[in-house]
Amino acid sequence: MSAAGLDARHFTHADFPEIRQTLIDVHAGAYADAMDDEFNQRFSWFVDHWGGNPEFS
Repeated sequence: MSAAGLDARHFTHADFPEIRQTLIDVHAGAYADAMDDEFNQRFSWFVDHWGGNPEFS
């Protein structure tokens, strides 16, 4: 595995509205086989909780 082509970026609280759905989609894809787990089903709540905190970025 190589990091070639990897684009690492930093996002802030101000970016949250435009990246929210991407976070949820990546999580759903990564845990597609485990979506019966309660935590995985509630992931969007965690995204909104932490994404709604201006001190968390």
